[in-house]
Amino acid sequence: MRVYLILLKQLEEVFNQNKVIRIAIQRMDKKKWIPLFDVKNSEGGVITCSLRVQSGEGVRTWADLRILADMLRDDFNAREVGLFLDEPDFIFPDDGVLEKDEYSD
Repeated sequence: MRVYLILLKQLEEVFNQNKVIRIAIQRMDKKKWIPLFDVKNSEGGVITCSLRVQSGEGVRTWADLRILADMLRDDFNAREVGLFLDEPDFIFPDDGVLEKDEYSD
């Protein structure tokens, strides 16, 4: 599975378009957690993405799971999320930046 990176502003757009179909949290390492968002793409498929720190930078991680959960609840109104504790079974592709035309109608 590939996980694409998305900026917070883009993620807010995706939420406003009601394209997020699932939210999960993945443990990457000890004290290293990332959110995963399954997003409907423009072709009707599903793309999994996570947050980028800033343009040109890597994935945003949280050391404290509680803070990540609070952010998902407070900023995105998430009431239920999946929690993956096993080793991640995905990669971040080299060109793994989600472009707006991949999720916009």
